[in-house]
Amino acid sequence: MISITKAESERVREVFPHAEIVRTCIQKSKRHHYYLPEAEKYLQLIVDSNYAAATICKQIDKERERNKHRYRH
Repeated sequence: MISITKAESERVREVFPHAEIVRTCIQKSKRHHYYLPEAEKYLQLIVDSNYAAATICKQIDKERERNKHRYRH
């Protein structure tokens, strides 16, 4: 799970209305935080505004390239 902002959570929910975004602090205070699972389909939407999402996507791309070369006959 990575921490995201309210604007990023709204951007993800525009495309995926049933995304598993978790918000802490159920009360109506200003202290809550948003967390998003590390699924590539969600992270691709916020790569430009979230450093953690960009880092995870780079790792996924490296692993995909490594596996593509490993299983090539």
